[in-house]
Amino acid sequence: MSLSGRVALITGGGAGIGHEIAHTLAKHGADLIVVEKKAEVLRRVVDELTGLGRRVPPRKRTSQRKMR
Repeated sequence: MSLSGRVALITGGGAGIGHEIAHTLAKHGADLIVVEKKAEVLRRVVDELTGLGRRVPPRKRTSQRKMR
C-alpha cells in the first residue's frame, strides 16, 4: 500500500495508538500533520518521523476548551 502524495492528520501522535498510527502511515509514504499538547513530546515525534524521510509540520494544541 502506498500513501505517497497523501497527508494524514494525527491527533495525540505522541503516545499510544496515535504514535503507532503516525509511524505506520509514515512508513507507507504519507506526510503527516501531528497534533500533540506537550511540546517536548511533539519535537521528539517530529524528529522520528522526519528521520523516516517524511514532511511533518508540527502542531501544538494551544487551548483546552471545556465541553458542555
